[in-house]
Amino acid sequence: MSGSVRNPSVFWSFVCAARASIEMRLGGLSEPSYADIVARCPDLIAALAAYDPLLTPEIRHYEEAVEFVVSADSAPECFASAQDLVAAAPVVPGWRVRALRPRRDVPRFIEDNGVRLDTSRLRVAYGLANDRMVAMLLIEDDLPGDYFEAQYLARRIVADMLGEEDFANWMADARMLRYEDWLAISPGGRSWPLAELPARFDDIFHRRQRPVDYEALALSA
Repeated sequence: MSGSVRNPSVFWSFVCAARASIEMRLGGLSEPSYADIVARCPDLIAALAAYDPLLTPEIRHYEEAVEFVVSADSAPECFASAQDLVAAAPVVPGWRVRALRPRRDVPRFIEDNGVRLDTSRLRVAYGLANDRMVAMLLIEDDLPGDYFEAQYLARRIVADMLGEEDFANWMADARMLRYEDWLAISPGGRSWPLAELPARFDDIFHRRQRPVDYEALALSA
């Protein structure tokens, strides 16, 4: 459990009272960033920090409801805190409340800090080490932005595709590199369309109930 936590009813009483105001202040932003929430709803940030300062909110607007996610920022030691808070949530009209970021569909284009990435040009290869996965996103073009921006985008994409819990528990890392550079260091290596990553991940870590022969899986994939 991270930090010292307080009674979750205090946080949810605030949310129920401030719900309409939060929606109004974030109006027009279907997927507000954390920076947007900090700027427009500092009271929400403060209320969550009073419960546990290591948790962060994520809000998405859909036609049928607002999705409110209590995230642990992919820190497994904070998962129980987020889950306990959500377990204590009352019915919040018009809101769906959940703990930990779920899996998301990756958009065709991602724009971040002036960098534009066409995700349809990405393929994925992976390796297994110490019962964890390293995902390599292979791009046909030059890396978007500088090296560090590219690695940030790789981790962001894989975390979105696998969800917060799976990313934290089973991923050692996610990296982005040029396809031709990967072929140079992995001659004969296999790669797949990026969209196949969740299914291949699940086949290794979730679907099989018996002990997994990771080496055989990698060879037969």
